[in-house]
Amino acid sequence: NWPSTIRLLSLPCTFRKEQLAAVSNFIHLRYLDLRWSRLEELPEAVCKLYLLQVLNIKHCPCLLHLPPRIANLLNFEHLIADEGKHLLTGVPCVGNMTSLLLLDKFCVRKTRGFDIGQLKRLRNLRGLLKVQNLENVDGNEEAAKARLSDKRHLTELWLSWSAGSCVQEPSEQYHVLEGLAPHSNVSCLHITGYRGSTTPSWLASNLSLSSLEYLYQDYSTEFEILTTLGLLPHLRKLHIVNMHALRRIGSEFYSSGQVVGFPCLEGLFIKTMPELEDWNVDDSNVFPSLTSLTVEDCPKLSRIPSLLLSRENKFWF
Repeated sequence: NWPSTIRLLSLPCTFRKEQLAAVSNFIHLRYLDLRWSRLEELPEAVCKLYLLQVLNIKHCPCLLHLPPRIANLLNFEHLIADEGKHLLTGVPCVGNMTSLLLLDKFCVRKTRGFDIGQLKRLRNLRGLLKVQNLENVDGNEEAAKARLSDKRHLTELWLSWSAGSCVQEPSEQYHVLEGLAPHSNVSCLHITGYRGSTTPSWLASNLSLSSLEYLYQDYSTEFEILTTLGLLPHLRKLHIVNMHALRRIGSEFYSSGQVVGFPCLEGLFIKTMPELEDWNVDDSNVFPSLTSLTVEDCPKLSRIPSLLLSRENKFWF
Protein backbone atom coordinates (compact mmCIF):
# COMPACT_ATOMS: atom_id res chain seq x y z
CA ASN A 1 0.00 0.00 0.00
CA TRP A 2 3.08 2.24 0.03
CA PRO A 3 2.37 3.88 -3.36
CA SER A 4 -0.55 5.75 -1.80
CA THR A 5 1.83 7.61 0.51
CA ILE A 6 4.13 8.94 -2.24
CA ARG A 7 3.82 12.65 -3.10
CA LEU A 8 6.82 13.05 -5.44
CA LEU A 9 7.88 10.47 -8.02
CA SER A 10 10.96 10.86 -10.22
CA LEU A 11 11.31 8.53 -13.22
CA PRO A 12 13.86 10.17 -15.53
CA CYS A 13 14.98 8.52 -18.76
CA THR A 14 11.81 6.46 -19.15
CA PHE A 15 11.81 4.87 -22.62
CA ARG A 16 8.47 3.05 -22.87
CA LYS A 17 5.09 4.18 -21.69
CA GLU A 18 4.45 0.64 -20.41
CA GLN A 19 6.92 1.50 -17.67
CA LEU A 20 4.38 4.04 -16.40
CA ALA A 21 1.38 1.72 -16.50
CA ALA A 22 1.26 1.40 -12.71
CA VAL A 23 1.65 5.11 -12.04
CA SER A 24 -2.10 5.45 -11.41
CA ASN A 25 -1.57 3.54 -8.14
CA PHE A 26 0.16 6.63 -6.74
CA ILE A 27 -3.17 8.23 -6.00
CA HIS A 28 -1.80 11.04 -3.82
CA LEU A 29 1.01 12.00 -6.18
CA ARG A 30 1.59 15.76 -6.43
CA TYR A 31 4.78 15.95 -8.53
CA LEU A 32 5.76 13.65 -11.40
CA ASP A 33 9.24 14.04 -12.87
CA LEU A 34 9.76 12.48 -16.32
CA ARG A 35 12.76 14.50 -17.48
CA TRP A 36 15.00 13.11 -20.25
CA SER A 37 12.38 10.53 -21.24
CA ARG A 38 12.08 9.20 -24.78
CA LEU A 39 8.31 8.83 -24.59
CA GLU A 40 6.33 9.78 -27.67
CA GLU A 41 3.11 9.98 -25.68
CA LEU A 42 2.02 9.78 -22.07
CA PRO A 43 -0.07 6.83 -20.90
CA GLU A 44 -3.69 7.40 -19.91
CA ALA A 45 -2.66 6.41 -16.38
CA VAL A 46 -1.20 9.89 -15.90
CA CYS A 47 -4.67 11.36 -16.50
CA LYS A 48 -5.94 9.49 -13.43
CA LEU A 49 -3.58 11.22 -11.02
CA TYR A 50 -6.33 13.54 -9.86
CA LEU A 51 -4.23 15.24 -7.18
CA LEU A 52 -1.25 15.87 -9.48
CA GLN A 53 -0.06 19.47 -9.37
CA VAL A 54 3.22 19.49 -11.33
CA LEU A 55 4.40 17.48 -14.35
CA ASN A 56 8.04 17.91 -15.38
CA ILE A 57 8.75 16.88 -18.97
CA LYS A 58 11.83 18.95 -19.72
CA HIS A 59 14.26 17.45 -22.24
CA CYS A 60 11.67 15.08 -23.72
CA PRO A 61 12.17 15.75 -27.46
CA CYS A 62 9.87 12.97 -28.67
CA LEU A 63 6.88 14.09 -26.62
CA LEU A 64 4.97 16.45 -28.90
CA HIS A 65 1.47 16.36 -27.42
CA LEU A 66 -0.41 15.59 -24.23
CA PRO A 67 -3.37 13.19 -23.89
CA PRO A 68 -6.69 15.09 -24.12
CA ARG A 69 -7.93 13.65 -20.84
CA ILE A 70 -5.18 15.47 -18.94
CA ALA A 71 -7.74 18.28 -18.75
CA ASN A 72 -9.49 16.15 -16.10
CA LEU A 73 -6.74 17.04 -13.59
CA LEU A 74 -8.55 19.76 -11.69
CA ASN A 75 -5.68 20.26 -9.22
CA PHE A 76 -3.00 20.60 -11.90
CA GLU A 77 -0.97 23.81 -11.56
CA HIS A 78 2.20 23.73 -13.62
CA LEU A 79 3.60 21.97 -16.68
CA ILE A 80 7.40 22.22 -16.79
CA ALA A 81 8.57 21.82 -20.40
CA ASP A 82 11.30 23.09 -22.71
CA GLU A 83 11.06 26.73 -23.73
CA GLY A 84 8.89 27.19 -26.80
CA LYS A 85 7.09 23.89 -26.30
CA HIS A 86 3.50 24.93 -25.70
CA LEU A 87 1.90 21.53 -25.17
CA LEU A 88 -1.08 22.78 -23.16
CA THR A 89 -2.13 24.77 -26.23
CA GLY A 90 -3.15 21.49 -27.89
CA VAL A 91 -5.25 20.24 -24.98
CA PRO A 92 -9.03 20.58 -25.54
CA CYS A 93 -11.12 21.93 -22.65
CA VAL A 94 -8.06 23.26 -20.83
CA GLY A 95 -10.53 25.47 -18.98
CA ASN A 96 -11.39 22.48 -16.78
CA MET A 97 -7.93 22.77 -15.17
CA THR A 98 -9.12 25.45 -12.79
CA SER A 99 -6.00 25.34 -10.59
CA LEU A 100 -3.66 26.08 -13.50
CA LEU A 101 -1.08 28.77 -12.73
CA LEU A 102 0.83 29.00 -16.01
CA LEU A 103 -0.56 28.96 -19.54
CA ASP A 104 1.80 31.08 -21.57
CA LYS A 105 -0.06 30.64 -24.87
CA PHE A 106 -3.68 29.99 -25.85
CA CYS A 107 -4.66 29.71 -29.51
CA VAL A 108 -8.35 30.33 -30.16
CA ARG A 109 -9.97 27.94 -32.63
CA LYS A 110 -13.48 27.51 -33.97
CA THR A 111 -13.44 24.01 -32.54
CA ARG A 112 -15.17 22.72 -29.44
CA GLY A 113 -12.85 22.89 -26.47
CA PHE A 114 -10.64 25.63 -27.94
CA ASP A 115 -13.01 28.61 -27.72
CA ILE A 116 -11.90 31.70 -25.83
CA GLY A 117 -14.39 30.86 -23.08
CA GLN A 118 -11.91 28.19 -21.92
CA LEU A 119 -10.05 31.01 -20.16
CA LYS A 120 -13.05 31.97 -18.05
CA ARG A 121 -12.41 29.75 -15.03
CA LEU A 122 -8.60 29.99 -15.12
CA ARG A 123 -8.59 32.77 -12.53
CA ASN A 124 -5.25 31.77 -11.00
CA LEU A 125 -3.17 32.31 -14.13
CA ARG A 126 -0.08 34.38 -13.48
CA GLY A 127 2.87 35.86 -15.32
CA LEU A 128 2.56 35.78 -19.11
CA LEU A 129 -0.48 34.90 -21.24
CA LYS A 130 -0.52 35.11 -25.05
CA VAL A 131 -3.98 34.91 -26.63
CA GLN A 132 -3.63 34.30 -30.37
CA ASN A 133 -5.89 33.91 -33.41
CA LEU A 134 -8.47 36.40 -32.16
CA GLU A 135 -10.07 36.38 -35.60
CA ASN A 136 -11.78 33.21 -34.35
CA VAL A 137 -13.71 35.13 -31.68
CA ASP A 138 -17.23 36.19 -32.62
CA GLY A 139 -17.85 39.59 -31.12
CA ASN A 140 -17.80 41.33 -27.77
CA GLU A 141 -20.02 38.91 -25.89
CA GLU A 142 -17.87 35.89 -26.72
CA ALA A 143 -14.62 37.79 -26.02
CA ALA A 144 -15.91 38.82 -22.60
CA LYS A 145 -16.28 35.14 -21.67
CA ALA A 146 -12.49 35.04 -21.23
CA ARG A 147 -12.95 37.22 -18.11
CA LEU A 148 -9.43 38.63 -18.41
CA SER A 149 -10.36 41.35 -15.96
CA ASP A 150 -10.65 38.68 -13.24
CA LYS A 151 -7.05 37.50 -13.65
CA ARG A 152 -5.33 39.67 -11.08
CA HIS A 153 -2.08 37.68 -11.13
CA LEU A 154 -1.36 38.23 -14.84
CA THR A 155 1.42 40.75 -15.41
CA GLU A 156 2.06 40.37 -19.16
CA LEU A 157 -0.69 40.00 -21.77
CA TRP A 158 -0.40 39.56 -25.55
CA LEU A 159 -3.51 39.90 -27.71
CA SER A 160 -3.03 39.11 -31.40
CA TRP A 161 -4.79 38.57 -34.68
CA SER A 162 -3.08 36.42 -37.31
CA ALA A 163 -1.01 38.36 -39.83
CA GLY A 164 -3.00 39.15 -42.96
CA SER A 165 -6.26 37.81 -41.55
CA CYS A 166 -9.31 39.48 -43.13
CA VAL A 167 -11.94 37.20 -41.58
CA GLN A 168 -13.31 40.03 -39.41
CA GLU A 169 -14.35 43.52 -40.35
CA PRO A 170 -12.55 46.32 -38.46
CA SER A 171 -15.71 47.06 -36.48
CA GLU A 172 -15.90 43.41 -35.40
CA GLN A 173 -12.29 43.49 -34.24
CA TYR A 174 -13.04 46.56 -32.17
CA HIS A 175 -15.87 44.78 -30.35
CA VAL A 176 -13.66 41.76 -29.72
CA LEU A 177 -10.86 43.88 -28.25
CA GLU A 178 -13.37 45.86 -26.21
CA GLY A 179 -14.41 42.61 -24.53
CA LEU A 180 -10.83 41.68 -23.57
CA ALA A 181 -10.18 44.33 -20.94
CA PRO A 182 -7.35 43.09 -18.68
CA HIS A 183 -6.98 43.46 -14.94
CA SER A 184 -5.39 46.69 -13.77
CA ASN A 185 -2.36 44.73 -12.49
CA VAL A 186 -1.09 44.08 -16.04
CA SER A 187 2.25 45.86 -16.46
CA CYS A 188 3.10 44.76 -20.02
CA LEU A 189 0.61 44.75 -22.91
CA HIS A 190 1.14 43.72 -26.55
CA ILE A 191 -1.59 44.20 -29.16
CA THR A 192 -0.72 43.01 -32.69
CA GLY A 193 -2.58 42.60 -35.96
CA TYR A 194 -5.46 44.81 -34.84
CA ARG A 195 -7.38 46.55 -37.65
CA GLY A 196 -10.20 47.91 -35.52
CA SER A 197 -11.95 51.19 -36.15
CA THR A 198 -10.88 52.78 -32.86
CA THR A 199 -9.06 52.16 -29.59
CA PRO A 200 -11.01 50.18 -26.96
CA SER A 201 -12.43 52.25 -24.12
CA TRP A 202 -10.36 50.47 -21.47
CA LEU A 203 -7.15 51.68 -23.14
CA ALA A 204 -8.37 55.06 -24.28
CA SER A 205 -9.51 56.06 -20.78
CA ASN A 206 -5.98 55.55 -19.36
CA LEU A 207 -7.66 54.84 -16.01
CA SER A 208 -8.14 51.07 -15.97
CA LEU A 209 -4.46 50.23 -16.67
CA SER A 210 -2.85 52.08 -13.81
CA SER A 211 0.04 49.57 -13.50
CA LEU A 212 1.00 49.53 -17.19
CA GLU A 213 4.73 50.06 -17.79
CA TYR A 214 5.22 48.69 -21.32
CA LEU A 215 2.82 49.04 -24.26
CA TYR A 216 3.41 47.60 -27.73
CA GLN A 217 0.85 48.51 -30.42
CA ASP A 218 1.28 46.94 -33.83
CA TYR A 219 -1.89 48.12 -35.53
CA SER A 220 -2.75 47.76 -39.20
CA THR A 221 -5.48 50.35 -38.78
CA GLU A 222 -6.81 53.40 -40.53
CA PHE A 223 -6.26 55.61 -37.48
CA GLU A 224 -5.49 59.17 -38.56
CA ILE A 225 -4.83 60.46 -35.04
CA LEU A 226 -3.37 58.75 -31.97
CA THR A 227 -5.38 58.00 -28.86
CA THR A 228 -4.41 59.87 -25.72
CA LEU A 229 -1.93 57.67 -23.87
CA GLY A 230 -0.11 60.37 -21.92
CA LEU A 231 -2.18 59.84 -18.79
CA LEU A 232 -0.86 56.35 -18.16
CA PRO A 233 0.95 57.16 -14.90
CA HIS A 234 3.65 54.47 -14.90
CA LEU A 235 4.24 53.87 -18.63
CA ARG A 236 8.00 53.56 -19.26
CA LYS A 237 8.26 52.07 -22.78
CA LEU A 238 5.93 52.69 -25.73
CA HIS A 239 6.16 51.06 -29.17
CA ILE A 240 3.76 52.20 -31.94
CA VAL A 241 4.11 50.33 -35.23
CA ASN A 242 2.33 50.02 -38.60
CA MET A 243 -0.26 52.79 -38.40
CA HIS A 244 -0.29 53.32 -42.14
CA ALA A 245 -2.91 56.09 -42.27
CA LEU A 246 -1.59 58.21 -39.42
CA ARG A 247 -0.75 61.72 -40.68
CA ARG A 248 -0.02 63.71 -37.55
CA ILE A 249 0.88 63.44 -33.88
CA GLY A 250 -0.52 66.28 -31.84
CA SER A 251 -1.54 67.37 -28.37
CA GLU A 252 -4.35 64.81 -28.16
CA PHE A 253 -1.66 62.11 -27.87
CA TYR A 254 -0.05 63.55 -24.75
CA SER A 255 -2.78 64.66 -22.34
CA SER A 256 -5.38 67.30 -21.74
CA GLY A 257 -5.58 70.16 -19.30
CA GLN A 258 -2.75 70.82 -16.83
CA VAL A 259 -1.70 67.16 -16.42
CA VAL A 260 1.90 66.29 -17.38
CA GLY A 261 1.86 63.93 -20.35
CA PHE A 262 3.85 60.69 -20.15
CA PRO A 263 5.40 61.51 -16.75
CA CYS A 264 7.44 58.28 -16.54
CA LEU A 265 8.06 57.45 -20.21
CA GLU A 266 11.74 56.66 -20.84
CA GLY A 267 11.63 55.11 -24.31
CA LEU A 268 9.46 55.91 -27.35
CA PHE A 269 9.69 53.81 -30.52
CA ILE A 270 7.77 54.85 -33.68
CA LYS A 271 8.02 52.69 -36.80
CA THR A 272 6.43 52.20 -40.25
CA MET A 273 4.11 55.17 -40.55
CA PRO A 274 4.38 56.01 -44.26
CA GLU A 275 1.88 58.91 -44.13
CA LEU A 276 3.14 60.60 -40.97
CA GLU A 277 4.01 64.19 -41.92
CA ASP A 278 3.54 66.34 -38.85
CA TRP A 279 4.62 65.91 -35.22
CA ASN A 280 3.98 68.74 -32.79
CA VAL A 281 4.95 69.08 -29.15
CA ASP A 282 3.67 72.41 -27.84
CA ASP A 283 3.84 71.71 -24.11
CA SER A 284 7.32 71.75 -22.61
CA ASN A 285 6.13 69.60 -19.71
CA VAL A 286 5.51 66.42 -21.72
CA PHE A 287 8.03 63.57 -21.75
CA PRO A 288 9.98 64.78 -18.68
CA SER A 289 11.66 61.37 -18.26
CA LEU A 290 12.34 60.50 -21.92
CA THR A 291 15.88 59.28 -22.61
CA SER A 292 15.49 57.27 -25.84
CA LEU A 293 13.62 57.99 -29.07
CA THR A 294 13.64 55.76 -32.15
CA VAL A 295 11.90 56.74 -35.40
CA GLU A 296 12.09 54.30 -38.34
CA ASP A 297 10.44 54.05 -41.74
CA CYS A 298 8.53 57.34 -41.58
CA PRO A 299 9.60 58.79 -44.96
CA LYS A 300 7.30 61.84 -44.94
CA LEU A 301 8.29 63.02 -41.47
CA SER A 302 10.79 65.79 -42.10
CA ARG A 303 11.55 66.91 -38.55
CA ILE A 304 11.53 65.90 -34.89
CA PRO A 305 9.84 68.41 -32.52
CA SER A 306 12.37 71.05 -31.52
CA LEU A 307 11.26 70.91 -27.88
CA LEU A 308 12.54 67.36 -27.70
CA LEU A 309 15.80 68.04 -29.50
CA SER A 310 16.62 71.04 -27.34
CA ARG A 311 16.72 69.10 -24.08
CA GLU A 312 20.01 68.27 -22.44
CA ASN A 313 21.23 64.85 -21.40
CA LYS A 314 18.89 63.08 -23.78
CA PHE A 315 19.96 60.55 -26.37
CA TRP A 316 18.20 60.31 -29.74
CA PHE A 317 18.73 57.66 -32.36
